Amino acid sequence: MTSEERISEAKNLNNEVTTKMLNLAKEYGTDLIEVSVHGSPCEECAKYQGRIYSISGNDKRFPKYPDWLLSNACPYNCGLMSYPFIEGISEPTYINGDVIEVSNRPFIDDRTPEQIAVFEARRDKILKERQYRIEYEQLQKLLPNEAECLLTNEKQQFKRIFEAQRKSKRIWIRNMTILTFSLDFRLDKKLKKLVS
Repeated sequence: MTSEERISEAKNLNNEVTTKMLNLAKEYGTDLIEVSVHGSPCEECAKYQGRIYSISGNDKRFPKYPDWLLSNACPYNCGLMSYPFIEGISEPTYINGDVIEVSNRPFIDDRTPEQIAVFEARRDKILKERQYRIEYEQLQKLLPNEAECLLTNEKQQFKRIFEAQRKSKRIWIRNMTILTFSLDFRLDKKLKKLVS
């Protein structure tokens, strides 16, 4: 699998999860979605994290769900997630204070210097790994037999890291599925209390 295919696979996975959450919001009959907070987001993701959005833009109390998140445009895979938010039932997970006020704060990079430093270190590592993959793929095309001999240790190390990351993603998806079922159960329970 090439580095471009790996990046595409990660983006497809994130798009799939976002689509599932948007569909879940529709199932719950809500137009609102809460976006998570990442400890060290990129400059662009920092502008969008920790808010509640109106998916359609019809609820004017909240900003419209941004195309940036919908299209998974982040090149650093910051991992911002979207969750259905049901007014009167859901408790904000990532917002402290008035949800309308916090959601409508200016769209600026409000990261702390520490968050910027952590992001820059993460970004540099990502870029270095991408460059390493590209160089390895080029070397493998030019000198397939020699590349194997020269880079066996590095390749094995890279495979271990990649597989650990892939396993982590699978665990994360399994946990998201469990969370979704748990959310369904809690929602059903709260709705039954409201009806009775």
